[in-house]
Amino acid sequence: LMRSFYCKTFKGIILLVFLFSVKLNAQWTQLNSGTISDLWGVYFINSDTGFVVGGDDVTQSIILKTVNGGASWLNVYSDTVREGLESIAFTDALHGFVVGYRGNVPEILVTNDGGDTWHNYSGSLPVQGDFSCVRFLDAQTGFITGSNLSVYGMKTTDGGNTWSDLPAVTNDFTSICFASNNNGFLCSFFGGIYATSNGGTSWSMTGGTSVGICHGIAFPTPATGIAVGNTINPVNPYILKTVNSGASWSQVSTSLPAGSLNAVAFSDPATGFAVGSSSSGAAVIISTSDSGNHWSSMSLPNINCFLSAVHFPTHNAGYAVGNGGVILKYQGTTGVQKLPCHINTCSIYPNPATDKLVIENAADGASISIFNVVGRLVYKGTISSSRELINIQSFAPGSYFARIENNNGVEEKKFVVKH
Repeated sequence: LMRSFYCKTFKGIILLVFLFSVKLNAQWTQLNSGTISDLWGVYFINSDTGFVVGGDDVTQSIILKTVNGGASWLNVYSDTVREGLESIAFTDALHGFVVGYRGNVPEILVTNDGGDTWHNYSGSLPVQGDFSCVRFLDAQTGFITGSNLSVYGMKTTDGGNTWSDLPAVTNDFTSICFASNNNGFLCSFFGGIYATSNGGTSWSMTGGTSVGICHGIAFPTPATGIAVGNTINPVNPYILKTVNSGASWSQVSTSLPAGSLNAVAFSDPATGFAVGSSSSGAAVIISTSDSGNHWSSMSLPNINCFLSAVHFPTHNAGYAVGNGGVILKYQGTTGVQKLPCHINTCSIYPNPATDKLVIENAADGASISIFNVVGRLVYKGTISSSRELINIQSFAPGSYFARIENNNGVEEKKFVVKH
């Protein structure tokens, strides 16, 4: 299972994105959300169960849940009070968090039953502001950022039971992302990317990133990151890339008309997606298959909407959301076949595992990627024998997903680590 992350751009700003001529062999279709509320965040626990969140000063705040891959949606939370729900994340199948604002005060909603019911976090929060993004590195460590908070954001180290302030700052942030446990990045609404190398204890502006409003950022590997946004005057889209864990960034060369990108996410280390809208207001999604070096447009329904968030629970299925209750679903059309590794001939053991994981009877030369419960890539290698041994002593206890892949297709298996 591959999870990729996103956070919305600032509400109330109509963003423009661009159109390309190259089409990819994939398809997006519009789902029936049953709401006209503006949607800002989307997150799937697995391929079937997921959530979208939305609302603002005008439209009703809402949390919708699906258990059938978006075929139908159930309203599990709504409020007519001036409330905006902007970002969502889960630490496991039961425990999740939604962040946003109520009036002029930041807000956290919590679920302990898989998203069926939600309640307000009862701990201390900043006295004013707007939470715009929540992300978790693992089941215990998570971060929130936002605007008008007078701090960089908040951090938890106990699975969201308590949150503490990050350092004070005068700035507004749209998104937060970590390339590793210590190396994290913040997108600034006033331009540039801020970085930490000590888990959020201190932050500083990174060089070469102050080109405009940064709306979204993703690290598909610890070394490779992509940030998207727009310049201010004139309003033109930009894409930044790093290949050295954020030490330096460079603009990806493109010939794009005026516009902006709102969010970016990756379904695997090479395949990424960025969402937004064209200058005419039509929804636009672009994709890369070479880790962000080149981008092409994708075929979309003919709808007028700016897309604000994107998420991929699996390699060939993804979701994007936008204003007016729009939910789009991606279905890969590449005809993926199973690898020689399948349930009858390939095995991953022991399960639970402690210090070594054995991959038996897989295809030689296939790649193996292992992701933790929140979708972070923790291992990548190549299978070179019929009985591959992987050292997992450094893995934190919890659930993991192994993806075995070659040119013929992909196989995913779940396992648990216990020390």
